[in-house]
Amino acid sequence: MKIRFTHTSYVTNFLDKFLHTQEVNKALEEYTSDLLPNLGMPDWEINFKPTYGNKESIAIFKKGQIIKSARRKEIVIHVPVPTKEIVFWGVDKKSHVKVALPPNWEKNFHFIDVDPSDFNDLQSYVIYCLKVSVKKVLKTGFVLNGQKIIALSAQ
Repeated sequence: MKIRFTHTSYVTNFLDKFLHTQEVNKALEEYTSDLLPNLGMPDWEINFKPTYGNKESIAIFKKGQIIKSARRKEIVIHVPVPTKEIVFWGVDKKSHVKVALPPNWEKNFHFIDVDPSDFNDLQSYVIYCLKVSVKKVLKTGFVLNGQKIIALSAQ
């Protein structure tokens, strides 16, 4: 099974100016490389879709989309991007794009708290957020082609 990361952002110029997605992807590929043999289904791909925006905690979409024709499972991970009011390496508050959320949207997500002040820079913060999110997904498991996939024991 292949794993890839496709980044999107609700923060103006975030992917262009602030985050080095190639470095993030490299760190995550190294982190997940040992997990790949445990996933089974070698002809499928998991596409983690980090979405950066104005949230208080990491939010992982519970279900994810399956694209059978491409043999791909997509899992959205909302990563909170702190502002300069919270940490010195944060973004300007006005750079966050406002997004309307449907009522009761929280019921469709798993949440993980994270404290941005524990980090010295944006890059290490984002890598940490994505590592704990991937770990949560692989411990919780997901359904793929009618089969429950769990790659990590719940230690």
